[in-house]
Amino acid sequence: MSNSPQQFNGGEYVDKARDAARDHPDQARGAIDKVQEAVDKRTGGKFTSIIDKAGDFVEDKLGLPEDKKAQPKGDAGPKADAEPKADGSTGGGALPG
Repeated sequence: MSNSPQQFNGGEYVDKARDAARDHPDQARGAIDKVQEAVDKRTGGKFTSIIDKAGDFVEDKLGLPEDKKAQPKGDAGPKADAEPKADGSTGGGALPG
């Protein structure tokens, strides 16, 4: 018996988790979001941006497809081909001046 600590090789478990996440990306994202919310609450919101980056990192390492909620349904954003109005504006959010 050796005194050196045993190395953890979670390869099989990591592969199973990755496969499960790829098969059910919405559930995996939901679980990651819940963990992010719990950690954010415990830290009092002091590390929100770091926690968000960590969640994105985990999603990337699990091989999840791009998040569909980045662009909400029905919100196509500003139209690139918006025609100018009579005053020369396109009706966008630009302030006059």
